[in-house]
Amino acid sequence: LARNAAHILTVSEFSRKRLSQTLGLDTNCISVVPNPLSPRFRPVKPTTIDQVLSRLALPRNYVLSVGSLEPRKNIARLLEAWSLLLARKALAEDVHMIVVGGKSSLFRSVNFTSVPDRVLLTGYIPDEHLPTLYTGALAFVYPSLYEGFGLPPLEAMACGAPVVASHLTSIPEVVGRAALL
Repeated sequence: LARNAAHILTVSEFSRKRLSQTLGLDTNCISVVPNPLSPRFRPVKPTTIDQVLSRLALPRNYVLSVGSLEPRKNIARLLEAWSLLLARKALAEDVHMIVVGGKSSLFRSVNFTSVPDRVLLTGYIPDEHLPTLYTGALAFVYPSLYEGFGLPPLEAMACGAPVVASHLTSIPEVVGRAALL
């Protein structure tokens, strides 16, 4: 299909290079059009943050991670790092990790038998609450191993959250110099 197309659009320079390498296509036949960011991703009022956190029964001080719970999202490594921080007493007692995303068999597949202390796996949370969760976060962490684009770090930055992300695939391209990689 790609070889018969007049032109191909993709979301990142990383994806453009992968398409060229994988399919043997000239990069001149592939254009990058980054994913747009919805205008709803902007900082929200502190009162809204308090209301949503209360409604969802979530703690006030938290580090946030958003994404499906699948191996490429690297949540297992994030939880290992969280466990190390707890063991070193490197976090204030009231700081939690909130992981928003669909549940899976992630922990069995990576030998995680339990969730570390002060980690909340919320499962699905309605999209309407994401700008509030991003705005209220002490930081947003995105340790993904593979992304064609990766909207969550961009959404978090638009809401004013400091971002820590992996330095792999398209992520540096998406966050530029605005995140700690």
